[in-house]
Amino acid sequence: MARWSGRKMLIAGSAVAMLAACGGGSSDNAGGGSSSSSSSSSSSSSSSSSAAPSVKVSKTALGDVLTDPSGRTLYMFDPDKQAASTCYDKCAQAWPPLEATGTPGAGTGTDASMLGTTTRKDGSKQVTYGKWPLYYFAPDKKAGDVKGQAVGGVWWVVSGDGKVVRDVPKGMIATTKVKEYGEILADANGRTVYMFDPDKQKASTCYGECEAAWPPVTTAGKPIAGVGVDESLFGTVKRKDGTTQVTYGKWPLYYFTPDKKPGDVNGQGVKKVWWVMDAQGKPIRE
Repeated sequence: MARWSGRKMLIAGSAVAMLAACGGGSSDNAGGGSSSSSSSSSSSSSSSSSAAPSVKVSKTALGDVLTDPSGRTLYMFDPDKQAASTCYDKCAQAWPPLEATGTPGAGTGTDASMLGTTTRKDGSKQVTYGKWPLYYFAPDKKAGDVKGQAVGGVWWVVSGDGKVVRDVPKGMIATTKVKEYGEILADANGRTVYMFDPDKQKASTCYGECEAAWPPVTTAGKPIAGVGVDESLFGTVKRKDGTTQVTYGKWPLYYFTPDKKPGDVNGQGVKKVWWVMDAQGKPIRE
């Protein structure tokens, strides 16, 4: 299956208003007028040993990435451009900064020489890594959640060597908002996914010519929850070729080949058996 172009993960539910300001524009999150500055912490062992760890590397569905000491995922923001933070107001409500209460310390898997701080408009210190200001994502509720990955095409996790991880793994499902049907299921790049009535919430019945038009949403491991979805509704089924197909509310999920860009819903209602789904796992048969 061809790689889907574009990296758009749109935001569901009550987070819409907050996150709209954070997708790469510069309205609420502009850093103009800030006296922010950035400084690197010492890479000496005495410096790192005297400071409480601010970041460490933890294993997630996106691989080994930066987290706080409790394992909560941290993100960078492309518009920051490895300088002062540009995320304020509504943006900062959705993406709270990782604040430094002292000298940032390096935890497991991190490089103390890459740690630093930047001064925010209110005078507080924000932790930086590889000069990127670091943030949480409010919808991430537990250690290992990575719902912020690819949001707006500008928010990304960071590896222990300071590299920005811009990959979106197969099997990552979120919600996207479309004019016709509201919040519906999509992959993390915003590509609509569908269910198929003949499956009857069981194994896939779409093969051959059907599969060519409706490629299954597959995963190499467990499905990954993006923004707006209910993690408890995920599952998987094995296909005839041995690949693993993602299910939601027990419905196997599919793409539709004629959908060419995020938000396309050309598959809706085809032959009155193909339908988009809402975040509760219910087909929208309109």
